[in-house]
Amino acid sequence: MSKIPNPLVRSFAALRVPRAVCAALVSWPAVSACLIAGFSPFVPAAAAQTAGNGTIEGRVQNAASGNFLANARVRVVGTNAEAFTNAFGEYRLSGLPAGPATLEVFYTGLAAQRVSVNVPATGSVQQDVSLRGIGVKEGEAIVMSAFTVASQRETDATAIAINEQRFAANRKDVVSTDAFGEINQGNVGEFVKFLPGISLDVKDGNNPSGIMVRGFDPNYTNVTMDGGQLASAVIANTQTSSRQFVLENANINNLARIEVTKLPTPDMSANLLGGAVNFVSRNAFERPRRELRISTYLSANAKAIDLKKSYGPLQDDTVKILPSFDLQWAHPVNKRIGYVVTAAQSSQYYLQNRSVLGARFTSAGATVANPYTTNMNTNFAPNRTDRTSGSIKVDLKPWERNVVSVLVQANAFKQQQASRGINYNVGANAPQPGWDEHNTIGAATGGSVGMGNSFQSRHGLTRAVMGSWNCAGTDWMGEVAGSWSHSNNRVRDIAKGFFNSVSVALPNVGRVNLRDIDHARARFGTAEVFSTAGARINELSLANYNLTSVNGQPMNAQDTVKEARASVTRRFSLRDNPVSVKLGASVNDLVRDIEYSTLTYNYVGPDGIAGSGDERMAGFVDDDASGTSPGFGRPGPQWPDSFKIWDSWKNNSRAWARTATQIGDTTRNEAVRSPWLHEVITAGYAMGDGKFLRNRLRLV
Repeated sequence: MSKIPNPLVRSFAALRVPRAVCAALVSWPAVSACLIAGFSPFVPAAAAQTAGNGTIEGRVQNAASGNFLANARVRVVGTNAEAFTNAFGEYRLSGLPAGPATLEVFYTGLAAQRVSVNVPATGSVQQDVSLRGIGVKEGEAIVMSAFTVASQRETDATAIAINEQRFAANRKDVVSTDAFGEINQGNVGEFVKFLPGISLDVKDGNNPSGIMVRGFDPNYTNVTMDGGQLASAVIANTQTSSRQFVLENANINNLARIEVTKLPTPDMSANLLGGAVNFVSRNAFERPRRELRISTYLSANAKAIDLKKSYGPLQDDTVKILPSFDLQWAHPVNKRIGYVVTAAQSSQYYLQNRSVLGARFTSAGATVANPYTTNMNTNFAPNRTDRTSGSIKVDLKPWERNVVSVLVQANAFKQQQASRGINYNVGANAPQPGWDEHNTIGAATGGSVGMGNSFQSRHGLTRAVMGSWNCAGTDWMGEVAGSWSHSNNRVRDIAKGFFNSVSVALPNVGRVNLRDIDHARARFGTAEVFSTAGARINELSLANYNLTSVNGQPMNAQDTVKEARASVTRRFSLRDNPVSVKLGASVNDLVRDIEYSTLTYNYVGPDGIAGSGDERMAGFVDDDASGTSPGFGRPGPQWPDSFKIWDSWKNNSRAWARTATQIGDTTRNEAVRSPWLHEVITAGYAMGDGKFLRNRLRLV
């Protein structure tokens, strides 16, 4: 491969790099020659101290699990010569003098091993190494614990994480996805939350949605897959175009480990403030043989353990005990080619009950010890989430010391939410006589009672294609990589036959009293609702309510990221100290398009005249949900049916009206809250990496 895509060349031109240098950067032989020439003052000294052309190469594996080990350190005893194994467990030490040598192989959690090797004058010698557990002597049987598979996987995972951190050039935390056993739902956030300095952004109280590094908003965390940026379409409910990567766009079963970097090196993207998170995909050559893992689960909520179908979350009856599965198939076909196939599907139903208590702690006799309760809102929200993911990764070694990898993956997310609530408000008047911490007596006027629905159906799909070519010579190595990632997030309500929100009010309310209030548990015993004329009103009967307004919020968010990057690294010896110089460049092209709309309608009744008295809710009772308690000891009222209300809006336009302000709000939101962004970032870098004082001091 002799060319890099034109945008990369144009990127260097924009950085005022001479055309000759641009040409050199897209030709690997030329790059190598440039580096050798650039560091010619040091190379003679290096050659004098490392006379010889012998090479030792091989693979390092875990004797217990059979897996090949990445980042194992292999060094020649008595010299500064050392190398680290790649993702396939391969290492290569070149430029060694002929004769006997001793290799020391080290990997965290396993016993270090020394191996004697006779280095040839020219050519190479193959030396594979199997590392055993600490305390296990060669020839002894490896005794496994009772929980063989799980314990070995988790032990290996811990060693991988510690070993990666030990030899990283910067401050990096690593967690292997095998570290905590099998976790249902496959949410990446359930793993990274165990790392120091990491906290999670949780939107709906159940699923982590964003990663916060060192307390910074997820908007400032850069998320990549094998070094390539992943697209992420954030729900378009704000006036800004967030950079946050939403965790629902990834699934843990595609990943081998997760790396969190708090201090980037020059070869990493500088498009971050809090830190960077890199997902490392699985590869087939980590394993010595074919391996199939299948896990199955059942997920159930304690409030809905029933084998029969029941109502919700939306209109249809659904099963609440839901199955999930996870499949991983790794096949190293031969030494030249291997592939990994993963697939996962998880479904979860959960019910959220919330109670919000409002209280006054000052004025008119209210104190912290004797608060005056002003309002109570209680709601329940059944939710269902479905996540489906799949990936195929092929690793190919077309020539010696050349690896071509191609990854194709997709993650789909579906969520259905239905929230229903009832709110009691005693009004803004001063506390009335007879009130105390456990009882509120409202004024003769000013009280209110309302009910509302908030429904949503959301679908997301994230796809990515990533490829890389890594090649290594005697003293140099190069990488060319590219990626394409697309994500979309669609929120639907009106198109699905319901409204995002429905507002219902109880008319002519005067006094509202709340009895037997328990502040510690945010609940109360009974409510007393009176009209302005002093008559008792049954606030649990929907026939007493008026339908006031409905709102739809259809949203589309799309994100496309294209990225290309290339680098070349030249290794040499500076007075017997190993030093490397890395040159690289990248171009990142991002297009984000968000479409947001809000449509509000007022209900004026079948006669088309607002306030005529025909806005009652008797015909809009939800027959399936009515009588369902919102929790916290509250009796279940007759709940409004969002689907029946939508039918009325669809078939009786006379009963619905929009004000000029509402029409203007739709136009304004479509303009102000529907940004379109096209961003191109080009970058080049040079990085030096040296080890001194017998490899005890490292400078980057």
